[in-house]
Amino acid sequence: MRRFGLLSMRTLGVGKAGMEKQFKEDINEMINKLSNQVLLNNGENINLQLYIDRLIGSTINRVLFGFAFDDCWIVQC
Repeated sequence: MRRFGLLSMRTLGVGKAGMEKQFKEDINEMINKLSNQVLLNNGENINLQLYIDRLIGSTINRVLFGFAFDDCWIVQC
């Protein structure tokens, strides 16, 4: 069972350097959006839950389906 799990995760891209690079890009994108939002709000409170939910959902979507969420897709929903 353990071997099957590890092989399945590797097939999906877990543990590959390419996936790590994409995850880092997603995190950097979130940090940039947060920085811009802080500037727009003049340092007022920001709801981090929205940004974290989007990052986690996008990461799961990238692993399972091969593409991440983008801003246009989020607005359409």
